[in-house]
Amino acid sequence: SHPLRAALLGSYICAHVAQKISWGQKVMEERSTELQAWAVGMLSEVPSTERAYTILSYTALEWGPQTVLDQAMEMERKEFLSHRYCQALMELWWRGDRVCTVSLPDSTPLMVVLLYSLVPLLNPHRKSKKKTAKAVGRNTSMEDMSKFTVRD
Repeated sequence: SHPLRAALLGSYICAHVAQKISWGQKVMEERSTELQAWAVGMLSEVPSTERAYTILSYTALEWGPQTVLDQAMEMERKEFLSHRYCQALMELWWRGDRVCTVSLPDSTPLMVVLLYSLVPLLNPHRKSKKKTAKAVGRNTSMEDMSKFTVRD
């Protein structure tokens, strides 16, 4: 029911598997590129910017609290992130024109923001690099997800 997320996850898994194997590495790299290109193509078919923002900002309970864009950033799907809709939405987040998934409330004191900036370990919104959107289950990392069998 979430083909964009599935394509991005498949791309990530194939890229990760390609780094771990020697035989069939090129095939897995090609599959990773193909799945990411499919996700980019699907996003390109979205007729309006607002609709694309809705898709990229959508959170699904079965995929965890992250948006599609959050997951693409975590999985480092750079081709997808370079798409014009992704870039435009990230720019809106950066400028504060649109609420993102990790924005602080307006009532947050400036000293707290400064503290989070200077000592990131204290920031409760900081994410571990090994954690993901709990797409498979509780406390599942991207590395754990890449252990699943990839078939034709």
